[in-house]
Amino acid sequence: PVGTIAYRANLLSAVLAAGAVGLGYILLRMVTQQTLGAILGALVLAVSPLFWSQALIADKYALNAFLVMAVLTAAVYWAQKPGWRRLCLLALIYGLSLAHHRTMVLFAPGLIGYLLWVDRAAGKSVQLWKSRRNWLALLCLLLPLALYAYLPLMRALGQPLSNWWPATLGDWLAYLTARGHLGETQAVAAPLTERLSFYGRMLVDQFTIPGLILSLVGWLWLIRRRRPLAFLLLISFGLQAFSSMAYYLDPRNQAFFLPSFMVIALTIGLGAGTLLRWLGRRLHVSPGARRAFILLAGLALCLLPAYLLLHTYPEMYQRTHHDQAMDVWRQDLQHGEQARRMAEDGLSGIASNGIILGDWEQITPLRYYQLIEGMQPDAELIYPIERLSEIEAAGRPLYLARTYPGLADRWHPTASGPLIALQPEPGYDLPPGISPLGIQLGETIELAGFARREAVYRPAAVVPLTLYWRAIQAPAHDYSVSLRLFGEDGQEVYKIDSQHPVLGTYPTSLWSTGEVVADYYEIPLAPDLPPGRYRWGVVLYRVLPEGGWENLKVAGTGSEIADGGILDVQD
Repeated sequence: PVGTIAYRANLLSAVLAAGAVGLGYILLRMVTQQTLGAILGALVLAVSPLFWSQALIADKYALNAFLVMAVLTAAVYWAQKPGWRRLCLLALIYGLSLAHHRTMVLFAPGLIGYLLWVDRAAGKSVQLWKSRRNWLALLCLLLPLALYAYLPLMRALGQPLSNWWPATLGDWLAYLTARGHLGETQAVAAPLTERLSFYGRMLVDQFTIPGLILSLVGWLWLIRRRRPLAFLLLISFGLQAFSSMAYYLDPRNQAFFLPSFMVIALTIGLGAGTLLRWLGRRLHVSPGARRAFILLAGLALCLLPAYLLLHTYPEMYQRTHHDQAMDVWRQDLQHGEQARRMAEDGLSGIASNGIILGDWEQITPLRYYQLIEGMQPDAELIYPIERLSEIEAAGRPLYLARTYPGLADRWHPTASGPLIALQPEPGYDLPPGISPLGIQLGETIELAGFARREAVYRPAAVVPLTLYWRAIQAPAHDYSVSLRLFGEDGQEVYKIDSQHPVLGTYPTSLWSTGEVVADYYEIPLAPDLPPGRYRWGVVLYRVLPEGGWENLKVAGTGSEIADGGILDVQD
């Protein structure tokens, strides 16, 4: 009960990730009876970059990580003393994990083999359908899957959880098995060697080469001493790794690597424990000296998580504390205040009863601010953006949350904060409250003014800026925009170019005489930017057919830079 709902959801991920680390320690301690190795494996998992990144955000993967570790821990706990209570606990946890993320089905082959192997090793005859224990376990497995009934229940109540709901039994099966997501894989397009190479590089980035050597030692120890567990981890690792490699081209989906990476972290802990036990057996010294030497060796091994900590922390700090400008596609809104700007600035400027189309990545923060913070309750938020042709027939004000090709063929796009407003007719009026400039560039275009949020700007922040262009006469050419920021000494400290205004969607050659076009940009202030007074300016240019380019000059000055004004950056 602290902070906003969004903060609480982020905090939940941190707590669940911490729980996964704790369970990892418990699992390793049960398997090896070796404390230092268990600590090392848990710490390596905690500070590995991918795991850490998922512990900071409100997403499904921290809970998935917790449930993966809970399933493996429950399996080892059952194997220590096979009995119906522990088996039912394992089945219940595994059922919960299946209700949460469908990739958990990839643990089923390893778990089934593990259960049969341990039972046979304990001298029990396996009678799957005659054992009361197994029927109770099956009931515990199926009970959490009843949570899927939430989906049709919410559909019946009209809750806005999705823009598409199944209507037939076949549609529901497709929905629950996520058939639509299978099209996102690159399993066929990319050669296996390329995917294996990428996965190997990711492993090195996550755990380093010394860490992977420790993992190999752990695998060898498992195969020699804990073969049922080796089978469970090896089969599960292989299926998870092969499945996740199909998504390797899309950084957003690399969180699918996490279950297989968690297995590697566990084997690193097993490898460290193996080395420490080996040292203990071969040191012919007094017990006190042996304990001291093993402790020093354990501390030396802890250089691995210490290195990962020093390597990962700056990246995680920058991701959360250093704001970044949104690109025109807005597929990654996890840095700094990107999602907040998209939602607050986007929703605050739309017309009543408007429709905003986007992808899942942009609609999610917009929906949060609408449903939780109460902004623009009459707006309709729809994804995917490819439904634009279907939605335009509604005749309501339309907005897009990212760039989209071909807009200028049907509309007159203009910026509405970070959104694109799709106007059926050109707009000719400047909105009230903007800062006027009246700078003429060449003979055809005027930088009429700008709008900027009033705030105290500091290094590592982002300055949202909307430019207002006016066509003095219909431009004959397509002009590109170059937005620049200059220090007090006149040196350029930032520049961004856009081929066309309005997130690259509205070529100037299509503008009408007198038309006003709003054009949204973001200026990121570097973390090491010294405080001071900075000036921002704009260059309009076109690429010449014969090569090179032509910059439009500011009327009456001959300068190629339209000076927008002062930007104060404070300490």
